[in-house]
Amino acid sequence: MSCLILVVDCNSNSWGHLVEKWHSDLLLKNVIGSIIILANSHLPLSAGNRLLLVSTGSPIQNKVLFSSEFASKSVSVASEIDSNLRRAIEASARSPDAYTHTNYSSSFALAVCHFNRFKRENSKAAGRIVVLNLSPESHAEQSKLMNLFLGAQQQNLRIYVASLSLTNPMLRQASDVSGGIHREVKSVEDLPDFFTRYCLGNSKEAQDAFALRNFEKIDYQASCFCHNQPVSLGFVCSVCLAVHCQYIPICVACGTAFKVTRKR
Repeated sequence: MSCLILVVDCNSNSWGHLVEKWHSDLLLKNVIGSIIILANSHLPLSAGNRLLLVSTGSPIQNKVLFSSEFASKSVSVASEIDSNLRRAIEASARSPDAYTHTNYSSSFALAVCHFNRFKRENSKAAGRIVVLNLSPESHAEQSKLMNLFLGAQQQNLRIYVASLSLTNPMLRQASDVSGGIHREVKSVEDLPDFFTRYCLGNSKEAQDAFALRNFEKIDYQASCFCHNQPVSLGFVCSVCLAVHCQYIPICVACGTAFKVTRKR
Protein backbone atom coordinates (compact mmCIF):
# COMPACT_ATOMS: atom_id res chain seq x y z
CA MET A 1 0.00 0.00 0.00
CA SER A 2 1.53 3.26 -1.07
CA CYS A 3 0.72 6.91 -1.74
CA LEU A 4 2.07 8.58 -4.87
CA ILE A 5 1.90 12.37 -4.98
CA LEU A 6 2.65 14.03 -8.32
CA VAL A 7 3.60 17.72 -8.21
CA VAL A 8 3.53 19.20 -11.71
CA ASP A 9 4.91 22.60 -12.70
CA CYS A 10 2.05 24.33 -14.57
CA ASN A 11 3.84 27.65 -15.15
CA SER A 12 2.89 28.66 -18.71
CA ASN A 13 6.09 30.73 -19.16
CA SER A 14 8.23 27.68 -18.43
CA TRP A 15 6.17 25.51 -20.77
CA GLY A 16 6.55 28.10 -23.54
CA HIS A 17 10.34 28.25 -23.11
CA LEU A 18 10.53 24.45 -23.18
CA VAL A 19 8.50 24.22 -26.41
CA GLU A 20 10.89 26.71 -28.04
CA LYS A 21 13.93 24.84 -26.72
CA TRP A 22 12.83 21.39 -27.89
CA HIS A 23 10.96 22.59 -31.02
CA SER A 24 8.08 20.25 -30.29
CA ASP A 25 4.41 21.13 -30.75
CA LEU A 26 3.44 17.80 -29.16
CA LEU A 27 5.44 18.42 -25.98
CA LEU A 28 2.45 19.01 -23.69
CA LYS A 29 0.58 16.01 -25.08
CA ASN A 30 3.60 13.72 -24.62
CA VAL A 31 4.36 14.90 -21.07
CA ILE A 32 0.74 14.48 -19.99
CA GLY A 33 0.78 11.04 -21.60
CA SER A 34 3.81 10.10 -19.48
CA ILE A 35 2.04 11.29 -16.32
CA ILE A 36 -1.02 9.20 -17.22
CA ILE A 37 1.20 6.14 -17.75
CA LEU A 38 2.61 6.56 -14.24
CA ALA A 39 -0.85 7.07 -12.73
CA ASN A 40 -2.38 4.06 -14.49
CA SER A 41 0.60 1.90 -13.52
CA HIS A 42 0.53 2.90 -9.85
CA LEU A 43 -3.15 2.47 -8.99
CA PRO A 44 -3.61 -1.20 -10.03
CA LEU A 45 -0.57 -2.38 -8.03
CA SER A 46 -2.67 -2.47 -4.85
CA ALA A 47 -6.31 -1.82 -4.02
CA GLY A 48 -5.15 0.49 -1.22
CA ASN A 49 -2.84 2.61 -3.38
CA ARG A 50 -3.60 6.30 -3.53
CA LEU A 51 -2.76 8.92 -6.14
CA LEU A 52 -2.76 12.69 -5.72
CA LEU A 53 -2.00 15.14 -8.54
CA VAL A 54 -1.04 18.64 -7.37
CA SER A 55 -0.36 21.70 -9.51
CA THR A 56 2.15 24.43 -8.81
CA GLY A 57 2.94 27.63 -10.71
CA SER A 58 -0.73 28.17 -11.59
CA PRO A 59 -3.09 30.76 -10.05
CA ILE A 60 -5.98 28.29 -9.61
CA GLN A 61 -7.13 28.14 -5.99
CA ASN A 62 -7.65 24.38 -5.77
CA LYS A 63 -4.21 22.90 -6.37
CA VAL A 64 -5.48 19.30 -6.23
CA LEU A 65 -6.10 18.34 -9.86
CA PHE A 66 -6.90 14.70 -9.18
CA SER A 67 -7.35 12.53 -6.10
CA SER A 68 -8.04 8.81 -6.38
CA GLU A 69 -9.56 8.96 -2.90
CA PHE A 70 -12.50 11.08 -4.04
CA ALA A 71 -12.64 10.22 -7.76
CA SER A 72 -15.77 8.56 -9.07
CA LYS A 73 -15.31 5.06 -10.47
CA SER A 74 -17.14 6.12 -13.61
CA VAL A 75 -14.58 8.84 -14.32
CA SER A 76 -11.60 8.03 -16.55
CA VAL A 77 -8.32 8.72 -14.75
CA ALA A 78 -6.63 9.63 -18.05
CA SER A 79 -9.27 12.13 -19.18
CA GLU A 80 -9.50 13.72 -15.72
CA ILE A 81 -5.72 14.22 -15.49
CA ASP A 82 -5.48 15.50 -19.07
CA SER A 83 -8.28 18.06 -18.79
CA ASN A 84 -7.28 19.35 -15.35
CA LEU A 85 -3.60 19.77 -16.22
CA ARG A 86 -4.50 21.70 -19.37
CA ARG A 87 -6.91 23.85 -17.36
CA ALA A 88 -4.17 24.73 -14.83
CA ILE A 89 -1.67 25.67 -17.56
CA GLU A 90 -4.28 27.74 -19.42
CA ALA A 91 -5.11 29.58 -16.18
CA SER A 92 -1.43 30.44 -15.79
CA ALA A 93 -1.28 31.71 -19.38
CA ARG A 94 -4.29 34.00 -18.81
CA SER A 95 -3.02 35.35 -15.50
CA PRO A 96 -1.58 38.90 -15.58
CA ASP A 97 0.74 37.94 -12.71
CA ALA A 98 2.63 35.18 -14.53
CA TYR A 99 6.19 34.66 -13.21
CA THR A 100 9.32 33.13 -14.67
CA HIS A 101 9.84 31.03 -11.52
CA THR A 102 7.51 28.63 -9.72
CA ASN A 103 6.77 28.62 -5.99
CA TYR A 104 6.73 25.08 -4.63
CA SER A 105 6.24 25.61 -0.89
CA SER A 106 2.42 25.48 -0.80
CA SER A 107 2.27 22.41 -3.05
CA PHE A 108 4.92 20.57 -1.03
CA ALA A 109 3.10 21.45 2.19
CA LEU A 110 -0.11 20.02 0.74
CA ALA A 111 1.72 16.87 -0.33
CA VAL A 112 3.34 16.27 3.08
CA CYS A 113 0.05 16.87 4.91
CA HIS A 114 -1.82 14.49 2.60
CA PHE A 115 0.72 11.74 3.16
CA ASN A 116 0.68 12.32 6.91
CA ARG A 117 -3.09 11.77 6.92
CA PHE A 118 -2.71 8.68 4.71
CA LYS A 119 -0.10 7.27 7.08
CA ARG A 120 -2.38 7.73 10.09
CA GLU A 121 -4.94 5.52 8.35
CA ASN A 122 -2.28 3.02 7.20
CA SER A 123 0.67 2.91 9.60
CA LYS A 124 2.82 0.71 7.33
CA ALA A 125 2.16 2.73 4.20
CA ALA A 126 4.98 3.96 1.97
CA GLY A 127 4.97 7.18 0.02
CA ARG A 128 6.86 9.34 -2.43
CA ILE A 129 6.56 12.70 -4.09
CA VAL A 130 7.36 12.87 -7.81
CA VAL A 131 8.09 16.39 -9.06
CA LEU A 132 8.00 17.46 -12.70
CA ASN A 133 9.95 20.72 -12.81
CA LEU A 134 10.38 23.20 -15.67
CA SER A 135 11.33 26.41 -13.83
CA PRO A 136 14.43 27.97 -12.23
CA GLU A 137 14.84 28.31 -8.48
CA SER A 138 12.80 30.83 -6.49
CA HIS A 139 15.15 32.12 -3.79
CA ALA A 140 12.23 33.68 -1.88
CA GLU A 141 11.13 30.38 -0.32
CA GLN A 142 14.39 28.67 0.60
CA SER A 143 13.74 28.41 4.34
CA LYS A 144 10.14 27.24 3.83
CA LEU A 145 11.19 24.52 1.40
CA MET A 146 14.06 23.24 3.54
CA ASN A 147 11.69 22.84 6.50
CA LEU A 148 9.29 20.90 4.26
CA PHE A 149 12.10 18.68 2.94
CA LEU A 150 13.17 17.83 6.48
CA GLY A 151 9.53 17.13 7.35
CA ALA A 152 9.30 14.75 4.38
CA GLN A 153 12.50 13.03 5.53
CA GLN A 154 11.03 12.44 8.99
CA GLN A 155 7.99 10.82 7.38
CA ASN A 156 10.23 8.61 5.16
CA LEU A 157 8.67 10.39 2.21
CA ARG A 158 11.15 10.29 -0.67
CA ILE A 159 11.21 13.04 -3.28
CA TYR A 160 11.95 12.17 -6.93
CA VAL A 161 12.57 15.06 -9.31
CA ALA A 162 12.51 15.09 -13.11
CA SER A 163 13.79 18.46 -14.40
CA LEU A 164 12.85 19.04 -18.02
CA SER A 165 14.55 22.39 -18.45
CA LEU A 166 16.48 24.54 -15.99
CA THR A 167 18.26 23.01 -13.01
CA ASN A 168 16.68 23.89 -9.68
CA PRO A 169 19.27 23.63 -6.85
CA MET A 170 16.58 23.52 -4.15
CA LEU A 171 14.95 20.47 -5.75
CA ARG A 172 18.37 18.80 -5.94
CA GLN A 173 18.62 19.32 -2.20
CA ALA A 174 15.09 17.94 -1.76
CA SER A 175 15.96 14.62 -3.40
CA ASP A 176 19.27 14.39 -1.56
CA VAL A 177 17.78 15.15 1.88
CA SER A 178 14.87 12.72 1.46
CA GLY A 179 16.89 9.90 -0.15
CA GLY A 180 15.23 10.24 -3.55
CA ILE A 181 16.61 10.91 -7.02
CA HIS A 182 17.07 14.05 -9.11
CA ARG A 183 17.49 13.68 -12.87
CA GLU A 184 17.72 16.14 -15.72
CA VAL A 185 15.56 14.67 -18.48
CA LYS A 186 17.11 15.54 -21.84
CA SER A 187 14.21 14.30 -23.96
CA VAL A 188 10.50 13.87 -23.37
CA GLU A 189 10.86 10.29 -24.61
CA ASP A 190 12.98 9.54 -21.51
CA LEU A 191 10.26 10.63 -19.10
CA PRO A 192 8.15 7.41 -19.09
CA ASP A 193 11.33 5.39 -18.49
CA PHE A 194 12.26 7.48 -15.44
CA PHE A 195 8.73 7.28 -14.06
CA THR A 196 8.20 3.56 -14.48
CA ARG A 197 11.72 2.51 -13.49
CA TYR A 198 12.19 4.52 -10.30
CA CYS A 199 8.79 5.84 -9.19
CA LEU A 200 6.68 2.68 -9.04
CA GLY A 201 6.31 -0.01 -6.39
CA ASN A 202 8.89 0.20 -3.62
CA SER A 203 11.09 3.00 -4.91
CA LYS A 204 13.88 2.22 -2.45
CA GLU A 205 14.18 -1.33 -3.77
CA ALA A 206 14.19 -0.01 -7.33
CA GLN A 207 17.01 2.39 -6.47
CA ASP A 208 19.03 -0.39 -4.88
CA ALA A 209 18.38 -2.77 -7.77
CA PHE A 210 19.48 -0.29 -10.42
CA ALA A 211 22.23 1.14 -8.18
CA LEU A 212 21.13 4.66 -8.99
CA ARG A 213 22.30 7.39 -6.66
CA ASN A 214 22.84 11.12 -6.69
CA PHE A 215 26.61 10.90 -7.10
CA GLU A 216 26.98 14.54 -8.07
CA LYS A 217 27.97 16.91 -5.31
CA ILE A 218 24.93 18.76 -4.00
CA ASP A 219 25.50 22.45 -3.34
CA TYR A 220 23.88 23.43 -0.04
CA GLN A 221 24.97 27.04 -0.23
CA ALA A 222 22.17 29.52 0.36
CA SER A 223 21.41 32.14 -2.28
CA CYS A 224 21.09 35.75 -1.25
CA PHE A 225 17.64 37.27 -1.47
CA CYS A 226 18.93 40.51 -2.98
CA HIS A 227 20.85 39.16 -6.01
CA ASN A 228 19.98 35.43 -6.04
CA GLN A 229 23.68 34.51 -5.91
CA PRO A 230 25.15 31.69 -3.78
CA VAL A 231 26.94 32.94 -0.68
CA SER A 232 29.26 31.23 1.81
CA LEU A 233 29.03 34.04 4.36
CA GLY A 234 26.12 36.44 4.58
CA PHE A 235 23.76 38.46 6.75
CA VAL A 236 20.57 36.73 7.91
CA CYS A 237 17.37 38.56 8.82
CA SER A 238 16.35 37.63 12.36
CA VAL A 239 12.64 37.86 11.44
CA CYS A 240 12.20 36.00 8.13
CA LEU A 241 15.66 34.32 7.87
CA ALA A 242 16.29 35.80 4.42
CA VAL A 243 20.00 35.79 3.50
CA HIS A 244 21.72 38.92 2.17
CA CYS A 245 25.18 39.00 0.64
CA GLN A 246 25.96 42.43 2.12
CA TYR A 247 24.75 44.54 5.00
CA ILE A 248 21.60 46.54 4.28
CA PRO A 249 19.59 48.60 6.82
CA ILE A 250 16.20 47.14 5.76
CA CYS A 251 15.45 43.50 4.90
CA VAL A 252 14.58 43.13 1.23
CA ALA A 253 12.21 40.24 1.95
CA CYS A 254 10.08 41.38 4.89
CA GLY A 255 10.94 45.07 5.32
CA THR A 256 12.32 44.75 8.86
CA ALA A 257 14.57 47.67 9.84
CA PHE A 258 17.75 46.49 11.52
CA LYS A 259 18.96 48.35 14.57
CA VAL A 260 22.60 49.32 14.47
CA THR A 261 24.35 49.30 17.85
CA ARG A 262 27.26 51.71 17.92
CA LYS A 263 30.08 51.11 20.34
CA ARG A 264 31.09 54.08 22.45
